[in-house]
Amino acid sequence: MGAYTSLYLVVLFLAARNVRGKLLRGAICTAMNEFILSRNCIKKIGCIRVMMDALSAPKRMQPKRGRRLTLNEVVELVHAVPL
Repeated sequence: MGAYTSLYLVVLFLAARNVRGKLLRGAICTAMNEFILSRNCIKKIGCIRVMMDALSAPKRMQPKRGRRLTLNEVVELVHAVPL
Protein backbone atom coordinates (compact mmCIF):
# COMPACT_ATOMS: atom_id res chain seq x y z
CA MET A 1 0.00 0.00 0.00
CA GLY A 2 1.48 3.33 -1.07
CA ALA A 3 1.82 6.44 1.05
CA TYR A 4 -0.93 8.29 -0.80
CA THR A 5 -3.28 5.33 -0.55
CA SER A 6 -2.83 5.07 3.20
CA LEU A 7 -3.20 8.85 3.56
CA TYR A 8 -6.42 8.68 1.55
CA LEU A 9 -7.74 5.84 3.72
CA VAL A 10 -6.91 7.72 6.92
CA VAL A 11 -8.63 10.86 5.65
CA LEU A 12 -11.75 8.89 4.69
CA PHE A 13 -11.70 7.12 8.06
CA LEU A 14 -11.53 10.44 9.92
CA ALA A 15 -14.10 12.08 7.65
CA ALA A 16 -16.57 9.31 8.50
CA ARG A 17 -16.06 10.05 12.21
CA ASN A 18 -16.28 13.83 11.84
CA VAL A 19 -19.38 15.72 13.00
CA ARG A 20 -19.61 19.47 12.40
CA GLY A 21 -15.85 19.80 12.08
CA LYS A 22 -15.04 17.84 15.26
CA LEU A 23 -13.80 14.28 15.53
CA LEU A 24 -15.87 11.90 17.62
CA ARG A 25 -14.46 10.69 20.92
CA GLY A 26 -11.99 7.86 20.42
CA ALA A 27 -11.63 8.41 16.68
CA ILE A 28 -7.90 9.14 16.92
CA CYS A 29 -7.23 6.09 19.10
CA THR A 30 -9.21 3.89 16.73
CA ALA A 31 -7.30 5.28 13.75
CA MET A 32 -3.99 4.66 15.56
CA ASN A 33 -4.86 1.00 16.04
CA GLU A 34 -6.35 0.58 12.58
CA PHE A 35 -3.53 2.13 10.54
CA ILE A 36 -0.60 1.67 12.96
CA LEU A 37 0.33 5.36 12.93
CA SER A 38 1.35 7.67 15.75
CA ARG A 39 -1.14 9.97 17.45
CA ASN A 40 0.76 13.01 16.17
CA CYS A 41 0.55 11.77 12.57
CA ILE A 42 -3.20 11.16 12.86
CA LYS A 43 -3.73 14.62 14.38
CA LYS A 44 -1.80 16.28 11.57
CA ILE A 45 -3.87 14.48 8.97
CA GLY A 46 -7.06 15.36 10.85
CA CYS A 47 -6.13 19.03 10.98
CA ILE A 48 -6.10 19.23 7.20
CA ARG A 49 -9.78 20.11 6.89
CA VAL A 50 -9.43 21.03 3.23
CA MET A 51 -8.73 17.41 2.32
CA MET A 52 -11.76 16.16 4.23
CA ASP A 53 -14.03 18.76 2.68
CA ALA A 54 -12.65 18.09 -0.79
CA LEU A 55 -13.27 14.36 -0.52
CA SER A 56 -16.85 14.71 0.64
CA ALA A 57 -17.76 17.64 -1.62
CA PRO A 58 -19.67 17.02 -4.83
CA LYS A 59 -17.83 17.32 -8.11
CA ARG A 60 -17.59 20.77 -9.62
CA MET A 61 -20.29 21.43 -12.19
CA GLN A 62 -20.47 24.08 -14.87
CA PRO A 63 -23.14 26.71 -14.26
CA LYS A 64 -26.07 26.63 -16.62
CA ARG A 65 -25.94 29.47 -19.08
CA GLY A 66 -28.79 30.61 -21.25
CA ARG A 67 -28.41 31.15 -24.92
CA ARG A 68 -26.75 34.32 -26.11
CA LEU A 69 -29.11 37.12 -27.14
CA THR A 70 -28.91 38.51 -30.64
CA LEU A 71 -28.32 42.21 -31.24
CA ASN A 72 -31.96 42.74 -32.22
CA GLU A 73 -33.19 41.10 -29.00
CA VAL A 74 -30.95 43.34 -26.92
CA VAL A 75 -32.23 46.43 -28.77
CA GLU A 76 -35.83 45.36 -28.16
CA LEU A 77 -35.15 44.85 -24.45
CA VAL A 78 -33.53 48.28 -24.17
CA HIS A 79 -36.44 49.98 -25.97
CA ALA A 80 -38.93 48.19 -23.70
CA VAL A 81 -37.47 49.83 -20.56
CA PRO A 82 -39.66 52.79 -19.50
CA LEU A 83 -37.93 56.13 -19.07
